[in-house]
Amino acid sequence: MPHNAEKLLLLCAQKALDEQSRKKAGALIGAGLDWDGFYCLCARSRMTVSVYTNLKDISSPVPVPEQVLEKLRSDYLYIVASNAHQHKCLLDALALFSKEEISVISLKGLLLAKRLRGNIDAYGSSSDIDLLVKEDDRHRARQLLERAGYRFNCHDQPDKPRAALFTKSGAVPIDLQWDITSLYRSKERIAQIWEDAAGVQENGIGCRQLDAEDLLLHLSYHMFVRFNFKALRQVCIINDCLGAYGKTFRWDEVIAKASGWRLSGSLYCALKLSQELFGAEAPAGAFKKLKPNILKLVLIRLFVNKDIIFRDNFRTRFADRFLTYIFYEFIETRTLRDYLHFSSYLTRLVIEKARRIIGTLFAQ
Repeated sequence: MPHNAEKLLLLCAQKALDEQSRKKAGALIGAGLDWDGFYCLCARSRMTVSVYTNLKDISSPVPVPEQVLEKLRSDYLYIVASNAHQHKCLLDALALFSKEEISVISLKGLLLAKRLRGNIDAYGSSSDIDLLVKEDDRHRARQLLERAGYRFNCHDQPDKPRAALFTKSGAVPIDLQWDITSLYRSKERIAQIWEDAAGVQENGIGCRQLDAEDLLLHLSYHMFVRFNFKALRQVCIINDCLGAYGKTFRWDEVIAKASGWRLSGSLYCALKLSQELFGAEAPAGAFKKLKPNILKLVLIRLFVNKDIIFRDNFRTRFADRFLTYIFYEFIETRTLRDYLHFSSYLTRLVIEKARRIIGTLFAQ
C-alpha cells in the first residue's frame, strides 16, 4: 500500500488527468491506501493544489476519506489566500520597475505556474518573489525598492553571490537577482539571456520571461544546487516544461548551452528524474551526450531517484546533512579548473564545519 500512495501522488500531481489516468487512480484508491501516509507525502511534495483538484474529481468504488479531503482542502485554501497576497506584492513590484523603465524577469513562482499550468496556485506558495534585473540596473532597483519601504538585507553568500534580499513589513520578501546561476561570470551569457527573453503582460503590467530553453537550464540548476529535487514539485515543474516545449527544443543547442553554463550534469539528472517519475520524453541522443563519467553515475544512481523523494531513510538524511551544494559542485566538475574549484570549496566547507564544532565545544 505505501507504493500505491506514491503512485496515486504521481498521478494527482500532474496538470490534469486523462481518462486512463483517472481509471488508474480510481483502481489505486479501490485497492486501499495508507491515507495518513498519502497526506504526509502530499505535504512534502508541495503539490497540494493539483493533488486536491485532481483527487476530488476521481470516481472510485471506495471513496476518498472525507477527513483526508478536508485536510487537503484546508491546505488548498491557505495556499490560494497566501498566493493572492503574494500576487498583489508581485504586481506592485512589477509596476514600480515598469514605471522607472527597469527591465525585469519573474523567475519561478506564481508567473511560472501560470505559464506552465495556467494557474498561479498550481505549484503552491513560496517564501519570496524572485526577480531578475540587469546588473547595470541593480543599484537603481535597490533604491527604488528602498523608497517603496523595503529594507536591504545582504545576501552575498558563497552559494548565492549575485542576489540581494529585500524585506518589508506586511509584504512578501523580494529576492533581487542579476544572474540566474551562481556560476563563473559571463557577460555574453547574461546578455544572451536578456536578448532571448520575451515580453509578457501580467494584469496589464509589462515584464519579461525566460526563453523556454533558458528556463529548462535554470530549473535544472535550481533543482540540484540545493538538492531541491527532494520536493516532488521541482520534478513536476521540469516535467511541465518538457511537456510544454520539449518537442520544439533544439536539443543540440540546449546541450551545448548546458555545457557552456556548466550545467550538463544538472540537466542530465533533471531529465533522468522526470523520465523515471513521469515518463517525460527526451531524445536518447541527449542522454548519451550528457552522460557523465562512471563515478558521477554511481553518485547519481544513489541519490537521484524516487526513493530520495518518497522515503525518509539514511540516504535522504545523509543528503540533507552533507550533500547540499556538494552534490551540485561535484556533478558539474569537468576540467582541472573545476576540480580545483571543487577541492577548494570542499576544504573551506570542512574548515567552517570544524570551526563551528570547536566553537560549540568551547562554549560549553
